[in-house]
Amino acid sequence: MSQSTHQSGSLVSYTVGFVLSVAITLAAYVATVNKIFTGWSLVILLVFLAVTQLLVQLICFLHIGREAKPRWNLMAFLFMALMFGVIAIGSLWIMHNMNYRMVPKGVEVNNYLSNQDGL
Repeated sequence: MSQSTHQSGSLVSYTVGFVLSVAITLAAYVATVNKIFTGWSLVILLVFLAVTQLLVQLICFLHIGREAKPRWNLMAFLFMALMFGVIAIGSLWIMHNMNYRMVPKGVEVNNYLSNQDGL
């Protein structure tokens, strides 16, 4: 039997990842539904749990950092994160500016434009 240099996940890794993912998801659900935190503290908690969930998924399921040459996987992951950021921020910017671009029809166009431009 030949040994492969590619190390796949074990049943223990997948089980730990699944249990941690479910626990993090339930923690976010309980914190939101039971209103344990409100306002910005809830947002900060949910962002923290989301980042923790991301790390658990990357380590336990995608095995980032366990391969022989992690540099290429890291570069591919960072490129994916950059593309995701460009698409998400670009979409939000376009949607934000759509209000200005959507001009109502009729005689109120001048009033609308002067109200939007602060004139």
